[in-house]
Amino acid sequence: MVEPSAAPEAIYHQLAQVGKALSSAKRLELIEVLAQGERTVESLAQATSLKTTTASAHLQSMYRGGLVTNRKSGTHVYYSISGHEVLAAFVALRELALTRLAAAERARLQLCAEDEMAPLPRADLLTELRGGRCIVLDVRPAVEFDAGHIVGARSLPWERLPQDIDTVPDTVDIVAYGRSAYCPLPFEAVRLLRSKGTAARRLDCGFLEWRFEYRPSATGAG
Repeated sequence: MVEPSAAPEAIYHQLAQVGKALSSAKRLELIEVLAQGERTVESLAQATSLKTTTASAHLQSMYRGGLVTNRKSGTHVYYSISGHEVLAAFVALRELALTRLAAAERARLQLCAEDEMAPLPRADLLTELRGGRCIVLDVRPAVEFDAGHIVGARSLPWERLPQDIDTVPDTVDIVAYGRSAYCPLPFEAVRLLRSKGTAARRLDCGFLEWRFEYRPSATGAG
């Protein structure tokens, strides 16, 4: 009798390794931040409210699972997403949770509850932008904007918006976006802009989804 091959078990073991690398809310948050561009361990720790040692431990687990790559420059270690498949896995996992877990859908509805206006579909954004019918505000931190942003967008980080709100034109619609479709920053930005009488709404995605779908993007502060 021919013995069954051990190959499937070895494959499942490796699949479990990837699953283990994804099995933390903080690691998923790290993927969302890394989807914006390469970052140092210290910067990632700050962005996710982690101690540097804890962030490093998470990143090492993600590295073993094939989710990230790293490089050393001087005294700093830089991490980046290892490939487009990681973004695909993040999006698929999120959609699975929203479809199959009632608590995930409740959390999404709670986040969107105070949004009075339907978000602008990403497929319409460039047409609106080229027609001069809107201004696109990127409310992520400036370092993330510099690493990559929607083509034609302007950088106005959330933390600067309250004091710089008077610089936002009120003659056209404002469309705000953040790291991902459920990033809280554009929700807060839209609420603040509307409270000042500015016509504003969210984009239906963030830079993660925009990048995942290979839509036009640019780098640098220009």
